[in-house]
Amino acid sequence: MNSATQALLGLVSVLAILGLPGAALVAVLRLRGFTAVALTPVLSVSVIAVSAVVGPLLGMAWGWWVPAVGTVLVVVALLLLTGLWRRLQLPGRSDGQDGGAAGVRAGWEPGVLPWGLAGAAVAAGLISVRLLLAAPGLEPITQNYDTVFHLNAVHYALEAGNVSSWFVGMFNRPGSTVPHPYPGAWHGLVTLLVQLSGLSIAAATNVTWLAVAGLVWPASALLLTRTLVGPQPVVLAAAGVLTSAFTAFPYLLLQYGTVYPNALSYAILPVGLALVLTLLGQARSPVVSRARAGLLLVLYLPAQGLSQPNGLFSIAFLLTPLLVVLVLSWLRAGFGRSHATGWGRTGLVLVSLTGAAALLSASDTIRRLFNWAHPKSMSFDEALWRAATHFPLPAASPALVLSALVLWGLYQLARHDGRRWMIASFVLTVLVYGLAIGSDNELGNALIAPWYGNPDRLAALMPLFGVPWAAVGLERVIAAVRRRLRGPRTRPALFAPLVALAAAALLATTSPTLWQTNTALAETFRVPAASDDGRRLDADELRLLEQLGEHVPEDAVLANNPWNGSPLAVALAGHDVLYPYMTMESLDEDRALLRGQLDEIATSEPVCSAAERLDVEYLLDFGESPVGQGPLYAGIDRAADSQAFEEVAAVGEARLLKLARCAGRTA
Repeated sequence: MNSATQALLGLVSVLAILGLPGAALVAVLRLRGFTAVALTPVLSVSVIAVSAVVGPLLGMAWGWWVPAVGTVLVVVALLLLTGLWRRLQLPGRSDGQDGGAAGVRAGWEPGVLPWGLAGAAVAAGLISVRLLLAAPGLEPITQNYDTVFHLNAVHYALEAGNVSSWFVGMFNRPGSTVPHPYPGAWHGLVTLLVQLSGLSIAAATNVTWLAVAGLVWPASALLLTRTLVGPQPVVLAAAGVLTSAFTAFPYLLLQYGTVYPNALSYAILPVGLALVLTLLGQARSPVVSRARAGLLLVLYLPAQGLSQPNGLFSIAFLLTPLLVVLVLSWLRAGFGRSHATGWGRTGLVLVSLTGAAALLSASDTIRRLFNWAHPKSMSFDEALWRAATHFPLPAASPALVLSALVLWGLYQLARHDGRRWMIASFVLTVLVYGLAIGSDNELGNALIAPWYGNPDRLAALMPLFGVPWAAVGLERVIAAVRRRLRGPRTRPALFAPLVALAAAALLATTSPTLWQTNTALAETFRVPAASDDGRRLDADELRLLEQLGEHVPEDAVLANNPWNGSPLAVALAGHDVLYPYMTMESLDEDRALLRGQLDEIATSEPVCSAAERLDVEYLLDFGESPVGQGPLYAGIDRAADSQAFEEVAAVGEARLLKLARCAGRTA
């Protein structure tokens, strides 16, 4: 099968994965327009992620049939729920889905939706081109720390037939029997794509990222924009394209990390923002009623929580100014009624905040987040400037035109739509980013704790509101130019949306900031010819991994130092290794012994017995690793030069060795 056929099969498969479960739920809920387009992939993620958790509890091995059964069950539940709701409604009262007294219009909006979809299609094309420029073909992988975890997690999930969020994070904890939750929605998508298309794990990862960044993210951003500005074709056309114009998302989280689950989380996060804003009565010409928004939010939460829970913190963070305004207004109204009502509401707020803080602090996972800290890496002024002008590292120059559009749109929404809280949201994000990366301030590190102390994850939030703000700014500029150039003849109605599409596409293709990021992204995918401490694999090591199938039986385990590129033998070659990730959270006794004393295997009975229990037959020698915890694996490094192992294959300095002697006898 050639690469073009593989790519086409992968695309069709990922569209089915992201489309079919959600489409069934959308049909039952009778959603239309932007809501249907944006919620379809989000609801698919929810069904897949929850099915992955429930399936193993019912003894079901992972495959397409698990989310298929999950989809049927959710559809039946929704049919029962919506049927009950209609029976409970008063005669003549609308549920807000089909218009009526609630003033909600949930139609397909034929004069608006096509423009938004056209913009999203342009964005999908531009994002695809940028990925192909950085990583030609399907198979390249990013040479980053987190990449190893996410690729290997997919392998072990496929091997075990289990992609539950209580399983995917266990492969680097071989000494633990206590389930360790890790958000597994991303891995559920990739495993399904591997199973349905036959793509390799690396190729399926790239195709899934492209679908999430190029399809899910623009659709999600369109719903948020539609919620904020109403049915404005020019703004929505621009917003669709502008999802490809910000370096901070989706590109930064591919270049940094690579944090694939966080990319999925942020891609669907605008849907969560749109639903919460609708629920709070902040939508302009809402597309669903508050009741329907509440139901959709319940269905949305599994997708967000099982993609990356910091997405939930992100929604609260971005909407903090609005929530403060609404709570203060509610308290003021209470005191306006009576002092007793006002103080009662004040007590309720304080109790709620105290209870939430106590609940969060009771979680060991939450407490550990505050152990992360990011050292100061630039001046505070530079950090603020980078955040405000949308050029986080590794970009070198500010996105001035884009930033001007963002600020102009923000000003317009604050002044004319009464959304002054958005200014506070913008300032809050810029300030926290500045404190996190531009100071050693304890407050800054505490505020960024939900994002694992990573300023990059915080910077990636900027485009979420930045897209609708910039789209509004561009629409106002186009309107001003039209007023100046307006002659005796009125231009057709489609003129302004077409100009918006063209202008946004020009901005997204000519931005120096984006091209600088693209260069850094290409460097992330680059496989160096010689060993490089900043890369997981060099060209010789990658070629040796590709040859493992010629020398190593399927059930053999390879000893390795995880702080070089050897753990990627799991995902790229399908062979198990002793230490499949750099950070091994919990080791059993045998692995703890071997990492320090494998070089003694030729003469030591305890070491030999440990190796036999773990089926260790081969050793991957990719050289010593001086970084991180590499020195803890000195026994592995020394074993390569011991009398216990014999060389089987070598490519350059990368070597594969076979165990020859074990406790004084031939292995």
